[in-house]
Amino acid sequence: MLLAVIGWVLFRAETIADAIDYLAVMFFVSGNPLTDANAIVFFQENLVFLICGVIFSAPVAKVLARKADALGTHGTADTDAGNAGSPGRNTHVLSGAVSALYVAAFTAVFLLAMSYLVKGTHNPFIYFNF
Repeated sequence: MLLAVIGWVLFRAETIADAIDYLAVMFFVSGNPLTDANAIVFFQENLVFLICGVIFSAPVAKVLARKADALGTHGTADTDAGNAGSPGRNTHVLSGAVSALYVAAFTAVFLLAMSYLVKGTHNPFIYFNF
């Protein structure tokens, strides 16, 4: 991957000097700091999305479903005459609730992302503004 990125720089730069300057900045040889005020502002503005990306990049639904199954199977006892101590009913209800919450969270994040796209000045949907 590193060779592909370096190759892209070599083909994209107009001169070899531009390519060397670009590579120097990429590998922190130019003396530029790692972050600046703009990077900090962008990070602060998009912190919610970064946190959501980290959380939802992991198998959150599976972990929550396992926890719901564990809650449903331990320490629950139905008072029905035929189901005394049967954990299946509670497990199914908790698993369904976790799935519903997971879908609701994804829907909320999708709507939030769409609102930022509509609001932003760099809108990838160019015909949306016309």
